[in-house]
Amino acid sequence: MIIILDLKLLKQEFIIKIRRIAYYLSREGFLPQKISMHEEVIITNSKEETAVLAEKLAKDLKGGDFLAFYGDLGAGKTTFIQGLAKGLGIEKRIISPTFIIMRHYKLPKGNFYHVDLYRTQSRHDLLGIGLDQIIQDENNIVALEWSEKIGDLMPKKRIEIRLKYLDDNQREINIRKYE
Repeated sequence: MIIILDLKLLKQEFIIKIRRIAYYLSREGFLPQKISMHEEVIITNSKEETAVLAEKLAKDLKGGDFLAFYGDLGAGKTTFIQGLAKGLGIEKRIISPTFIIMRHYKLPKGNFYHVDLYRTQSRHDLLGIGLDQIIQDENNIVALEWSEKIGDLMPKKRIEIRLKYLDDNQREINIRKYE
């Protein structure tokens, strides 16, 4: 009898289970929390599932919300943001603002900003587009790709969305809400 184990998949499943256990332990007061945080780990099996998940998340968003996206090229950040935009009622085609850095969409109550920092080089680039003011405006919902580049402009109250490529269709999506 031959047993073939997919160690990569087993490791990913183990990490997800450990994160869930840590979340429940901290929620029940068994682990200390420095900040109030809620975390979910979801595996999607297609682009469509990723977009639908984002649409559902969008229903709970309001002005002043900041979404910090992390993930390698091709991880699904733009697909997720397309789902967010659809959930917010934006009917325009959403494309990544990689070359122009930021796209703005009007909402019935406020604005939605899709920002991509992939091509930015410095804090000066961020301040030059007024990112600090956009983040502080309570009427704006901001979705920021390549959030590791934002530095000290990162708001304490935020939703971090980390996307990880598992295979051509599957993505691991870790959503953390910091209050």
